Amino acid sequence: MKEDTHRPLVEVLMGRDMLTEAEALDLIQQAREELMLRLGGGGEGDPFEICQDWFNLEPDYIEELL
Repeated sequence: MKEDTHRPLVEVLMGRDMLTEAEALDLIQQAREELMLRLGGGGEGDPFEICQDWFNLEPDYIEELL
């Protein structure tokens, strides 16, 4: 089983991108909405690439958007 060593997405965005918690949560919500569009066939792009497209992060963080 893979050890969960990564920080929550909100913490990564706050630390790396110097966002406030509110800004990070807003960005995550926007990405979540786009992911739902992609999963429903209404958005452009591969749903599994949402973390790369929005945050330049590995797909492991997709679980936080579901």
